[in-house]
Amino acid sequence: MRHFSLYIFVCVLLSAFPLSGQAGKGEFFSRANLSALFCQIDGDQAKGYHKFGYSFGFISGQGLGKSWSYEAGISYSVRGSRRPYDPDNAAAASFHLDFQMLDIPVFLIKYKGKWNFGPGIRTTYLLKATDKEGFVLHVKDNLRTVGILGCFTAGYKLSSRFIAQGEAQYSLSNIRSDRNGGNVFNPTGVYHNVISIGLKYALSAEPR
Repeated sequence: MRHFSLYIFVCVLLSAFPLSGQAGKGEFFSRANLSALFCQIDGDQAKGYHKFGYSFGFISGQGLGKSWSYEAGISYSVRGSRRPYDPDNAAAASFHLDFQMLDIPVFLIKYKGKWNFGPGIRTTYLLKATDKEGFVLHVKDNLRTVGILGCFTAGYKLSSRFIAQGEAQYSLSNIRSDRNGGNVFNPTGVYHNVISIGLKYALSAEPR
C-alpha cells in the first residue's frame, strides 16, 4: 500500500506540472494507459510467454515538430515467468515468478497518419518478487533492484481519445544479482522478455 500511495502521488505531480521544453511547435499532451503483459524470462529454465501480467500508468510528452514527440511517465507493472506443471516431465518443478515493478518510461515517437512508433527505454525499480508456487524461496535476493528495458512501441489511433498500442520489451542488462543464482536462474545471463498489448486514453490533444 505504501508503494501504491507513492505511485499515485507521482502521477498527480506529473499531471500538475507539464513538461516545459519548447523544442518544435508541438503542444504538451498526456495519456493514461492500461496494458496486458505476456512475459517470460530468458535464462530461467522455462520457455514460452506463460506469465500474464499487466501495467497501468500515466505518460506525458511534447511535440518536437515534423511529426515527432518525446514522452516520459511512470507506471506500475507486474512481470515475471511461469513454468506450468508438465505431467510428461514431472521432475521439473512448476513455478510462478511474480515481480511487481515501478517503471519510468522514456520514448522518442514518430507519427505517420494514424500510426505512431519509436524506440525507448524503461528504467525499472523492483518493489516485490515472489514465487506463487512456493518453489523458489527469497526470489528478490537473486535479482537486481534497478534494471533497464530496451523497448520498441507501435500504435494506431482508434479515435480522438483512444490509441491501441503494442510494445516489445527486453532487458538491456542481466537482472540476476551477483549474490547467488537461485535454483531456477542460470548462473550467467537472465533477461526479461515481454510483449505488451494495450490501450492509451488521451487526456489532451496529441501533436499532429
